[in-house]
Amino acid sequence: MGRSPRPDAVANRSPLFALRKFVVSMEGEVYDARATALNRELGLKTPAAGPWNNGQPGHSRSTLGGFMRFSRSTKFIGLAVTLAAAVALAKQPAPPPAPQSSAPQMKTFTSAAEATALVAKSKSERKEAQPNVTQPMLELGGYNGHMEYRASVGNAAVHENEAELFYVIDGSATLVTGGKLVNEKRTDATNLAGSAIEGGTPRTIAKGDWILVPEKTPHWFSPINGVLVLFSMHVPGTFSPGK
Repeated sequence: MGRSPRPDAVANRSPLFALRKFVVSMEGEVYDARATALNRELGLKTPAAGPWNNGQPGHSRSTLGGFMRFSRSTKFIGLAVTLAAAVALAKQPAPPPAPQSSAPQMKTFTSAAEATALVAKSKSERKEAQPNVTQPMLELGGYNGHMEYRASVGNAAVHENEAELFYVIDGSATLVTGGKLVNEKRTDATNLAGSAIEGGTPRTIAKGDWILVPEKTPHWFSPINGVLVLFSMHVPGTFSPGK
């Protein structure tokens, strides 16, 4: 009878041993140094020499398992670095807000349906005893057109630097122009108001009429028959009567 092979010889011919040997041969001393350092950090003992590590101390009993543990540690370190970078990025000051456009707003068309809706909106928003409710209709630079919903008599006015164009959308009233403001008071740098007009010229206006009031000219809607709905546009003016 022949002699049975030694157990360690059988182990040396096993596929697992061949795989271990291949991994060790691929990693070499670099892997062994990393594995030893990792074992020290983790407080693990370095295995002594034996048949499982080809007589070389320092290699793990399962070289493949050690390699996998090392790979997981490397991934953990990479994750920690990524998190640290994210925290540093979060601490950076936020970028300044984008500058808002200074371009003037433009609205160059209002449909009949929109105008009808604005009349209803003005009626619903009007407070008790409020003489005039305005709604924006057109905007183009210094030319701003508004709807005026006048349900009662308000103040007379003078615009020192602007003419004013009116179109009667609905209703009727008497428009008084010229003369002098009663109880005149300044409302801002270029506009005056008064409780009435003395010595002005009255004119009856109704739906479909157009009126252009020059700058520096007192004007007043009184009396108003029910509700007067107007389109009004202030126009930068250069003309004054008598010039």
